[in-house]
Amino acid sequence: MLMVFVRAAVMYVIVMITMRLMGKRMIGQLQPFELAVAMLMADLAAAPLSDLGTPLLYGIVPMFALLFTHSVITVLSCKLPSLRRIVSGKPAVLIKDGVIDYDEMVRQCYSINDLMEALRAAGQLDVSQVGTAILETNGQLSAFPDSKYRPANTSELHISPDPESVPTVLMLDGRADDENLALLGRDGRWLRDQLATFNLPAERTLICTLDRMGNLYAQDYTGASYKKRALTKEQAKV
Repeated sequence: MLMVFVRAAVMYVIVMITMRLMGKRMIGQLQPFELAVAMLMADLAAAPLSDLGTPLLYGIVPMFALLFTHSVITVLSCKLPSLRRIVSGKPAVLIKDGVIDYDEMVRQCYSINDLMEALRAAGQLDVSQVGTAILETNGQLSAFPDSKYRPANTSELHISPDPESVPTVLMLDGRADDENLALLGRDGRWLRDQLATFNLPAERTLICTLDRMGNLYAQDYTGASYKKRALTKEQAKV
């Protein structure tokens, strides 16, 4: 039993390392050749676990061989468009100018039920309002509303809003993010002082962020939220 546990732990670490080395795409939406690699990886990892007589190296060495092959194909695909089309395919337009291309759906083995489900997932509830829908190489459907139904943008409304930015996380689960605080020229004591104005101890703070305008937002574990101006716009720049 101990041997099974050790072998499983070793193979888990090896799989995690190889998947990490293959990049973030391997844990996101997979291309066809990446899906093949993932399936082979799972099979190779399972072989030494299902048969204790199989040496671990019989699973580890092929996995690193797959890693090398995947890296070579990925690099070549970036440099050779023709190879990229072979291993990844090309996007298919299923709806063009508001008209469903049934022949293309048949070529892609994509049913009308699949299309309607994917449109709902993309936030398009009425197929008559869809102008373009593209089946991407990773199997995801990109859907865009017809120009008559898309919302007006700020330039059309002659509005100039402030640029959007991701708020800086200062605390998560009661733990201050010292790196982000340092970027702002602040420290944990400053953050605790700010939270004290809400009568909110750090250990009760679920999340605390600072936006680009200098507004501090905090929420505790009960769901109560707090907001205040903590820094000027210039001081809040990271």
